Amino acid sequence: MALSVPNFVRLRDYQLTPLPNGSVLLQQGRSVSRYVEGTGPNSVVRANLVKGRHEIKKKLVTVSREEGAACFNTWTRAGQAFTTRRLDDILNLTAEGDARQAAVKPEQHGQPFYDLQVYRKTLHCSGQGNCRRQCGGLGGCIDGCQGPRNRMDKTHKCDFKVHISATLTDVKLGYRRLTVEGEHVPTDVDLVPPKVRELRPAEEVKDTMRVQREKFGTTAVKVVRALLADVPCNPEVNSRYVPREKQVKRFLERTDMLLRTGADKAPFA
Repeated sequence: MALSVPNFVRLRDYQLTPLPNGSVLLQQGRSVSRYVEGTGPNSVVRANLVKGRHEIKKKLVTVSREEGAACFNTWTRAGQAFTTRRLDDILNLTAEGDARQAAVKPEQHGQPFYDLQVYRKTLHCSGQGNCRRQCGGLGGCIDGCQGPRNRMDKTHKCDFKVHISATLTDVKLGYRRLTVEGEHVPTDVDLVPPKVRELRPAEEVKDTMRVQREKFGTTAVKVVRALLADVPCNPEVNSRYVPREKQVKRFLERTDMLLRTGADKAPFA
């Protein structure tokens, strides 16, 4: 069953272009997060995805926030500043990147010559539901399994991945390329995804919760009521866009800690 989402989440034709190789071309910004979290195929939107490897060529592109983005962390390590990367971040070419893009030759065999990939982000399925694990178990490990190879191994619980990338020309035109890899379960097994009330809140919903808490001191109960009124999901309410009160309360507690300490070090839900 497709995920029920608010009308404002649905993408228009100019925001999404299917590609011959099975990938999709998305307008950068909100279109990317809305596709991944609400309007894409069930294999993507009905999974709780976790962030994996992130690569960006900083000499060629810069990163800025989408208008309205409020939920992200910043921190300093060894004197260097870092910040959370969001799905709806905006990329722009630097002067060097613009010069490199201008040298890209006309398209041949469906791809421009010398069009360098400058951005790549990988999302991994968290393995909730009956996903097949590397040890062979479905929804759980087999007896005797030693678990992931290390703490950074995000593929043991499920082999399904979402790759989001951009070349120099994609950045110039304001696009992202999204490709899926792997599968949740074997082809002869029906996928049982997480329940719709177990999905993690969308980025835009977390923005709303953080702003309401910072400006108005809103309680978890009031946040849920407001979301039910403002972003109805019919016929099926799901926690992607109307989180459970427990999820909201936990998120607001973390927001309060950041406001109280002034240190953006706690990860968000």
